[in-house]
Amino acid sequence: MLDWIGEFWMDYGSMIIAISAAITLLGAVFTLFKNNSISTKAVDRTDQAERVLLAENKTLSAEHKTLAAEQKILLERTADNKAALGEVQKVVTAIDKRAEMEKEIRETRERLLDPQQFAVKEAVDKIYAMSENWQRLITENAGLREQVVELRHINGQLREQIQNLEIQQDETQSTEEWER
Repeated sequence: MLDWIGEFWMDYGSMIIAISAAITLLGAVFTLFKNNSISTKAVDRTDQAERVLLAENKTLSAEHKTLAAEQKILLERTADNKAALGEVQKVVTAIDKRAEMEKEIRETRERLLDPQQFAVKEAVDKIYAMSENWQRLITENAGLREQVVELRHINGQLREQIQNLEIQQDETQSTEEWER
C-alpha cells in the first residue's frame, strides 16, 4: 500500500504543480514589469518557461495516472485476498470442529486404555504433533518466500519511481537556474 505521502501526492500533486507553475509565471511577469523592459527576449523566455512547465505538468499527470492504476490493482488484490481469507476462515472453523471431535474421541479412548497402551498412545501423539508442526512450518515458509519476492519487486518499482522524480526535480531546478 502506498504511504500517506504517496496518497497526498496522488490527490493533490497535479494541483500543486499547477499552482507552482502559476506562481513561477506570475513571478516572471512581475520581474519584467518591475524592470520596465519587456523585450522580445523576456517574452520568449516566458513562453519557453511556460512550455517547459506544461511539459512537466503533462509528465507528472501521466505519472499520476500510472500511480492511480497501480493503486487500483493493489486494491483489487486486497479484495481478492479478503475473499480468500473468508474461505480460509471456513476451513479453520471446520478444522476447529474436527479438533473438538478428536479430543472427545481421545478422552473416551484414554479412559478405556490400560497403562501400557496409554504410554504407547502418548508417544504416538507426540510424534504426530511434531510431524504436524514441521508441516505447518514448511507451509508458512513457502508462503513467506512468495511474499518476500513480491515485496522486493514492489520495493524496486517504488525506488525507480523515486529516482525518476528526483531526476525530474533536478532538471526543473536546472531549468529554473538557466532561466535566471
